[in-house]
Amino acid sequence: MKNKIFLTVIILMIITLYGCGKEKKTEPLDSGEGLIIKNPWFRPGALNRNSALYFEIYNNTDRNDTLYDVKSDLAKVVQIHETYEKGNNMKGMRHVEFVEIPARSKLEFKPGGFHIMLVGLTKDLKPGDAGEVTLLFKGNGKVRVRAEVSGK
Repeated sequence: MKNKIFLTVIILMIITLYGCGKEKKTEPLDSGEGLIIKNPWFRPGALNRNSALYFEIYNNTDRNDTLYDVKSDLAKVVQIHETYEKGNNMKGMRHVEFVEIPARSKLEFKPGGFHIMLVGLTKDLKPGDAGEVTLLFKGNGKVRVRAEVSGK
């Protein structure tokens, strides 16, 4: 009986020590590996006017990545933008050259924050319509995103 208890204690100690020595790996933020684009949507807009694209980026890799450009036939100019505080309770928008997405993290492109600005739409974007943009990343290359227009 003493041998069984002693053996059980030894096995439990080995399991505990083995678990303490292992590096804990961060779980992916969303299902899947790599770079994942979730919940994309366009703001409605009229021909020759402006719109914006919003989405979430999940970087489930062990390396930072950088979004440095965006391409689309939906507008004359397509840029990465951020909303910022101008002062006196005023906000503004400005073009940014790139956005870094840290490893094992999520970054939201949302109203009042980072977004993709579409300036000079080449067609109307009405709720229910869909369109495509191509995001260009330093590490993951080209990522095509198809999104619907929503009145959110």
